[in-house]
Amino acid sequence: MKKILFIRLSSLGDVVLTESTIRLAKEYFPDCEIHFLTKPVYTKLVESFEGVSKVYAWVEKPSIFISLRKEIYDFVIDLHNKFNTFLIKLILCRKTITYNKQRFDRWLMTQRMTTERIDSVVWNYLDVLKKVVPSDKGNINIDKILMNKTFYPKLRVEKYIVDAVRDKFMSYNVPLDQYLIGIFPGAKHDTKRYPIERIINLIIDVPDHWKCSFVFLGDWTDKEHTNKIRLLSEIKFYDLVGAFSVEQLVGAVSMLDVVISNDSGPMHLAAALRKPQIAIFGATHTKLGFRPLNDKAVVLQADIRCQPCSLHGSKECKRGTFKCMRDISSDEVFEVFKNVFEEMVVNKL
Repeated sequence: MKKILFIRLSSLGDVVLTESTIRLAKEYFPDCEIHFLTKPVYTKLVESFEGVSKVYAWVEKPSIFISLRKEIYDFVIDLHNKFNTFLIKLILCRKTITYNKQRFDRWLMTQRMTTERIDSVVWNYLDVLKKVVPSDKGNINIDKILMNKTFYPKLRVEKYIVDAVRDKFMSYNVPLDQYLIGIFPGAKHDTKRYPIERIINLIIDVPDHWKCSFVFLGDWTDKEHTNKIRLLSEIKFYDLVGAFSVEQLVGAVSMLDVVISNDSGPMHLAAALRKPQIAIFGATHTKLGFRPLNDKAVVLQADIRCQPCSLHGSKECKRGTFKCMRDISSDEVFEVFKNVFEEMVVNKL
């Protein structure tokens, strides 16, 4: 085995979840060159994966296909399974393996026509390697691998990135001598976002003597949330929404003491960095296979009958109630935060 190309074009959380597969592939094929094709915004992130030799940025131009065809891959492994990746595989004309997205199973879940669940999409990713590893190397026992959690996704952060993030924190006057609580208020779709009013209530309930500083993070689209906080309250927080690239965002999360997020890409960043975290699920549900793989994670979800109502969330609640989020009170989040925070403090002593 000389070269393998892995493909995962987007999104942030999904790209992070592929890291386990890369690491396992490198264990079975230590001398193999592993290449990765992804969108330009994620190239620096993938370069931090252990075992990746080269990262290609996906651009819809003939030049990218010319470059990839020159590599002469033994296998092309598609961890995205979209029309774009189908075309890429078709043009490369190499032996390809595509992960099972379980689209129909997930559709049945959103229609509440099955009680089955997907434990984690990471297991689906890892499963593709069964078709690559020859019998003389031994069969991949996915269940055994997962029992000791060796191949939960993990990220490493270079010191120069942490130093740059620290400087940015200082430029925003973030007190580095306090506990930094990172809050990611956004998500791609509205029905995955915990109400900002309840986040305000949570912050108000946290006693001053806990010495917590709340840092809001995310991309520029999340500015609507921090702007709304300023309109609704006078709580003190640090607005670093949109302040970091993806690479720097990993460094920023590595400096946080606790992370609070919705079901979103940053949730998987926090999990891969083994941060104490609270993950809040609304229209989606962990049964779809996207729970945070982190022993320090606490998941909050209402577990109501109509949940999940969609694979990725939507603009509006189909029933007009938004009960999946409304049933998670700020008091409940505070109690969970209190437990997570106290355990984190004890572990730091």
